[in-house]
Amino acid sequence: MASNVVDLEERKERGKTAVKKLRARGVLTGVLYGRQMESKPFKSSDAQFVKLLKSGAKVLRARLNNEEFDVIVKEVQHDWLRDVMLHVDLQRTVAGQKVRVTVPLVGKGEAKGQAAGGIVEYHFRELEVECEPSRVPDRIVVDISGLDLGQSIHISELPLPPGVTVDIHPETPAITVVLPALVTEPTPAAAGEEEPKEPEVITARPPKEGEEGEEEEEEEEEKK
Repeated sequence: MASNVVDLEERKERGKTAVKKLRARGVLTGVLYGRQMESKPFKSSDAQFVKLLKSGAKVLRARLNNEEFDVIVKEVQHDWLRDVMLHVDLQRTVAGQKVRVTVPLVGKGEAKGQAAGGIVEYHFRELEVECEPSRVPDRIVVDISGLDLGQSIHISELPLPPGVTVDIHPETPAITVVLPALVTEPTPAAAGEEEPKEPEVITARPPKEGEEGEEEEEEEEEKK
């Protein structure tokens, strides 16, 4: 858990226009919520806050209205085109109560099977873990260097920190080394195979019964 305290300020500015003006000045906006408390919109110009969020920190020590408390980073919204953070949701924690947090799953090293043309397939890029706030990891790192073609690391084999659990069946694969899928090109028609004929296009309806005789009589009268 980070020891630095990030400063938050109650946000009285509401509405899209007001929030856009704050963001244009480099102010990060967000909402703080928790059990038995009303949601509180906040803003922050604390550079340390943004730095910790970019590092992937999940548990922070925050200060609002001269009160310090621990929070969990629940969601961060980005503007990927400008590479800036727009909004963050924080959940205030309660000592002794477990929380659920999504953390990245990271493979360390180069899998043995990659030398034979295999690729590393992640069945999970993130994992939802449950634990006490003080035990929340920033990420789950697992050594994949021993994985050969067709081999997997299962959920039960992940190095979860003490007190951290994952609600996924233990035998579920988390990371696998597989061969790339073969790309098959469409084959041309076999030599000598008759190409399909174009459908006959009918440009006029056939004459109804009796109409054909009437047309012939009209032609004979014209010749006379």
